[in-house]
Amino acid sequence: VAVHRSIVRHATALRLTPAVLAHHVMAAAMPDDVQSIDALCRAAADVGNHDPHLALTFLEHADALCGPTCVRQVEVALRRAGALCVLHRVTDAIAGLDRALEVAVTTEAIGQLRSARARCLRLLGDVVGASDEFELLAASGILAPTDEAAAWADVATYRMWAMQGLRPWQEAN
Repeated sequence: VAVHRSIVRHATALRLTPAVLAHHVMAAAMPDDVQSIDALCRAAADVGNHDPHLALTFLEHADALCGPTCVRQVEVALRRAGALCVLHRVTDAIAGLDRALEVAVTTEAIGQLRSARARCLRLLGDVVGASDEFELLAASGILAPTDEAAAWADVATYRMWAMQGLRPWQEAN
């Protein structure tokens, strides 16, 4: 473990790629270590386009490092959900978002997590569930005006997909 920590401390001088650094971080990181969590997230972003399974591995480790009060918990949950959706594991993404929602305290975090959850429901083909999620989010008052307008537009779009006619567009306007 000491060797891995030394490598992590000297990563810049060693010119390690984010993925190589992440392997050392996974071996040496401690819970709620924000720098390690950030390094894992950078590595996941770096490899995500060509190796989504490895990106998910990095994000799983980042998620395991996040305690319920960790400042990066929401960011990691959102990134992890995105990686899971790329791998067609949408129900796992929803479960992770639900776990993050249980401990989220800021309105911004709740808004981001609920919005991601609604998009996951849409990926599952649950247009009604996605529409309901966005409608609750838009009516909650926790969103900024532009985000609220976007949520209502999503509600209208999803209702149109559910073949509910033009009325939802009129409501959204």
